[in-house]
Amino acid sequence: HSQMLCETLLTPEKVSDAKDLVHQGGWVGAFSGLDREKQCPAAGIAAIVWRPNKVIQPYPVTEAFREACDTGRVLRVLVDIGGKCCLDCYPCYGWTGACRSATAAKRTNDMFKAIVGEIGHNPFGPTCIPGDYNGSPATFAVVAQMLASGEWIDLGGVGTRWGQLDNEFTCISSTSLVPTRRDFFLVNRIAYNMVKDFRVWHNAGYLVHSQLQVVFEPRLLQVKTTLSRTPSSLFTLHQGQVKEEGDRLGCEAKGKERDKHQRAKLKSLQDALDEAFSAEAPGLRQRLNLWDVDGF
Repeated sequence: HSQMLCETLLTPEKVSDAKDLVHQGGWVGAFSGLDREKQCPAAGIAAIVWRPNKVIQPYPVTEAFREACDTGRVLRVLVDIGGKCCLDCYPCYGWTGACRSATAAKRTNDMFKAIVGEIGHNPFGPTCIPGDYNGSPATFAVVAQMLASGEWIDLGGVGTRWGQLDNEFTCISSTSLVPTRRDFFLVNRIAYNMVKDFRVWHNAGYLVHSQLQVVFEPRLLQVKTTLSRTPSSLFTLHQGQVKEEGDRLGCEAKGKERDKHQRAKLKSLQDALDEAFSAEAPGLRQRLNLWDVDGF
């Protein structure tokens, strides 16, 4: 129910028309600008989601990622995938020829470095980095380190898990008849556990690129949950005990008698605590010198 699009080539004027078009088709979208270094339209990222699901485009947290977004080659969106779960997505488009040009490879690697920095400044959750990298993971030191850490997985590299080929080719350029793999879908470990299916679809209708299709199942989400349990105070426990005894004595309906019984029990508890603290005062003074136990 969502699509990440790389190299949209949409000028600001056309973005408005595109938003209207996707809205008429029952979608809602988020769009980036273009690569302003180029004289002709270049790059451009879009994320569209089938309504009533939502797509949110947060403002960049880090300066490095804001600058990366200004290139028109990366976009951060939160995609509603149902089950009260959002997928944190960073669709991106690497510089052309990164597999052959050291300059293009460095610029793309810097983009990935900015993405990783932005991820680290946001709440932890299922995260993905799909896109046309214009190079292999080994071309970019940051991506290679991510995969080597074991915390990130290249779905296309483990396609056999879903009955597909590992490292299936994803594009055939107009200048070469040799298939290559330049499109990738990286997910972190928590998102990987949610992947129900994956495939490289060669009949998506695009001239050069195949489409990477992923099915996420929110019910497979595995997270660690910490529950804070605060014990009841002595006073609260005492009140419960007094009420139980009052019920047994039959004085629940008699206000004065009940209050008298409660005050007596409270005085008994206070005396018991005073006696206990007095006996333990030397030890408490030694162990917890921050406490004022002179009055015990």
